[in-house]
Amino acid sequence: MIKRLLLLSFLFGTLFASTINQVIISGSFTTEKPNIFNMLKSKPGTAMVTENVIDDIRRVYETGLFKDDITVEPVFLKNGSVDLVFMVTENPRITSVQFMGLHTFTAKQLLASMDLRENAVLDYSKLRGDIRAINDYYHEKGYVLMTIKQVIEPKEAGALIFVINEGIIEDIFIKGLTYTKDFVITREMDSQAGKAFNINVLKEDMRSIFNTGFVDNINIEPPVAGIDPEKVIAVVSVQEKRSGSFQFGGGIGSTSGFFGFLQLEFVNFLGEGYNLAVKGQWGEKQTNYEVRYFNPWFYPEIFGSRAWTTFRLWHTDGQIDEGQGLKAYNDGGEWTLGRKLDKTLSVFGNIRINNISSYESIPIPQKVPTEEISSYKVRSIGAGGNYDTRDNRFNPSSGEFLSARADTSLLFLGASVEYLKTKFQAQKFFPLSDNFALGFKGQADASIGTIFDTERYFLGGSTTIRGYEDGTPIGVGGARVMGTTELRYMINETINIYGFFDIGKIGRGFSQCMVNAAGSPEWRYGYGMGFKVITPIGPLRFDFAWGDGENYGGFESYSLKQSGQMTVHFNIENTF
Repeated sequence: MIKRLLLLSFLFGTLFASTINQVIISGSFTTEKPNIFNMLKSKPGTAMVTENVIDDIRRVYETGLFKDDITVEPVFLKNGSVDLVFMVTENPRITSVQFMGLHTFTAKQLLASMDLRENAVLDYSKLRGDIRAINDYYHEKGYVLMTIKQVIEPKEAGALIFVINEGIIEDIFIKGLTYTKDFVITREMDSQAGKAFNINVLKEDMRSIFNTGFVDNINIEPPVAGIDPEKVIAVVSVQEKRSGSFQFGGGIGSTSGFFGFLQLEFVNFLGEGYNLAVKGQWGEKQTNYEVRYFNPWFYPEIFGSRAWTTFRLWHTDGQIDEGQGLKAYNDGGEWTLGRKLDKTLSVFGNIRINNISSYESIPIPQKVPTEEISSYKVRSIGAGGNYDTRDNRFNPSSGEFLSARADTSLLFLGASVEYLKTKFQAQKFFPLSDNFALGFKGQADASIGTIFDTERYFLGGSTTIRGYEDGTPIGVGGARVMGTTELRYMINETINIYGFFDIGKIGRGFSQCMVNAAGSPEWRYGYGMGFKVITPIGPLRFDFAWGDGENYGGFESYSLKQSGQMTVHFNIENTF
């Protein structure tokens, strides 16, 4: 084509002054001629200019409908004018559009993003656009290794074939494991051998792996070529946590008072993901023993993949609740069986056996009887579900968490108290910058039936509305609503500081139980600031809070107190 352009340049240079009589498009094609005429600079009645004719050849070729053998033949007339005859050959007709190498999407899905259609002339301009569209379709969905290896064009009428390499994963290499079995990590991943490499899916896999609690750090490394050069090996680098720990110590908590504890825990027992823990705590307000077992992958051949279970046994002597300061013996156990339906949604069922025994029912000289506690038995079954998109369930800065559950204790199961309790919880986190995050939490609880003292809901204290002393609730009842807002600043991975505002309301609900004395405001609030330190025994929270300035307590056996003065809360837990 270049040689023809040079020849034309020489020829038309000698005929620069000629006037164009007419322009003729000649050849075998189906494209409408007016569409071609309209794009030409060379028009009847105008002077023939060499540069215009060369540019017209380029314009016709760039329509994408014709082969690159376009020529222009001048026909000289007796009157000194010239007819320009453009000789063109149309591209072959596409009888079908086919794809080779598809694993992730169907041909129908890809065709929907393309301009080329069956029974149309092969248009190179549309073909170039469709190649970009197919690449964008894959890459925007996270398939960043996808490439179009080849486009096989028909010689004559025939199929247009796209040969695609989606970047299929040949294997997954977990780098940095010394104790944990590979399958414990890879079973948490949706990225699997035989699937196309997807960076978005792999990032979500990283969140799932981190939230197992088995690793301190995790990174995605560039994939490497597999044994099959058409495939890749996905590489994930991790830094393992210690699989087991023996801890002992003591301290003071605003709920538990002075205490000492011993704890033996295997976070990742045998490197297979089991969690085993035995804990003993002795303190000013309570003595507590607890055994816990958690299996995140419980008999998948029976319950399906991603089934999990928790067993827990406990014995408490002393304060058996968080907010009311009620003392008794609390012995019980529970079994929870759940299943993750996908990376964000899970459901579970629960069985609980719990015996509350007053000191009066088991007289011991050292124990001081408490009039407000009555012995009773709980035999409950429950069910619920969670939706969780938090980036880090231990210290979230983005995402949301929704939870709903219901538990019922029934007489025919052997209980001495019958009730239905429901709980709804929602959390939402917004990242404001690399280190700042804004969090909201809402919770609603309600009960129907007979609620004994330790089963009542309370309001006020370190785990509900801060700024009020633990052990003297604002109120207790059969229903409550509360919410929290926190603005957090992450100094590093283990230390956060924050400001907070708590608000809530207690009510009788549908239960046969007491509530706070009349005369106090319905809605109570507290505010303040604090900091949290992540430690091996759990998050340590120190909160400096102020109440709303109104009285609280003053009902049942609780003394009347004035809020508004600074209250310090210290807990080994995650309030928010």
